[in-house]
Amino acid sequence: MKLLKFLLIWAESSWFGSLYAQKYCPLWNAALSNLINKHGNEAKFDRYTTTLGGVLIWTGSPFYSYGHILAFGIEARRPSLFNMYRLWLIHDSGKARRDRAAKDQYALKMREIANG
Repeated sequence: MKLLKFLLIWAESSWFGSLYAQKYCPLWNAALSNLINKHGNEAKFDRYTTTLGGVLIWTGSPFYSYGHILAFGIEARRPSLFNMYRLWLIHDSGKARRDRAAKDQYALKMREIANG
């Protein structure tokens, strides 16, 4: 189901890959794959970025401009569709955890208010 959701978002946002903002780079693709393998479980999330092993990666606009490294002096290049999917899974699960935590925090505050 997640793969279908991913493919639908990807197809809509990039017209089946024809409208990517960046060119594909096999070197960045291999580096991102290694980052996902080593640091995927400890990723840090922001609204538009994901940090893996200290490397800031753009995840704010799937998939038109997605998965490129954000670093001064490094030209933005995109990874493969497979690594975009792996990165999207990490980002999606992190977003779900963040949303759950916010909902739990809200429920806790409401219980505190209700109990006086």
